[in-house]
Amino acid sequence: IPPSASKKDVAKYSHCHNRHILLHLSKHYLV
Repeated sequence: IPPSASKKDVAKYSHCHNRHILLHLSKHYLV
């Protein structure tokens, strides 16, 4: 596995994960 690809995957995952947390928190605080 090329390091560049793994870094890209990690960045993608962390971005989606952060977005998911933000959406969850926003929902929690809106309620």
